[in-house]
Amino acid sequence: MGFIDFMKDAGEKIFKPGEVRREDAIEKHLASYGIAGVSVEVEGDVATLTGSVKDQETREKAVLIAGNISGISRVNDKITAPASVKPVVMDGAGNVLATTTSTVQPAGARTLSMTLAAGNYRFQVTAINAAGQSARSARSNLVVAR
Repeated sequence: MGFIDFMKDAGEKIFKPGEVRREDAIEKHLASYGIAGVSVEVEGDVATLTGSVKDQETREKAVLIAGNISGISRVNDKITAPASVKPVVMDGAGNVLATTTSTVQPAGARTLSMTLAAGNYRFQVTAINAAGQSARSARSNLVVAR
C-alpha cells in the first residue's frame, strides 16, 4: 500500500517516557488486537510495518492501529496479505454482465485455476504486494468457457 499519513499528536498514548524501543510497544499494541506476524521499525515519527497477515482486512486494521498511536504521523505499509481473483463476464462492447471471485490466494501464489460457467470472459489483473497496488493490466483476449 505504501505510505499513509496520520495526525502525529492524536491517538492512543502507548509510549512510556524515555522508551527506547517504540517498535516493541507497537508490536505489543497490535498483538492486543489479535494481530500477529507484523514486525515494526520506527524512525522518527514513521512506523514501517512488514510481515504477512491472514487477509486484507487484518492488513488494513494493522495500519490503522499503528497510525492511530500518538507520536506516529506516517505508516509505511509493507505487509503482504492473500488476495483473490475476480474475473468478469463481459459482452462484446466491454460492458460487465457478471462477476465471480476466486477463493483467497496465499501471498506467494503465482497461478490460479478456476471453473467458470459457460460464457465469454475477458480478464484484467491487478497485482497487490508490499509496494502497493498496480494499475490494471490490459484486457485479455476473449476467453470462452465451456
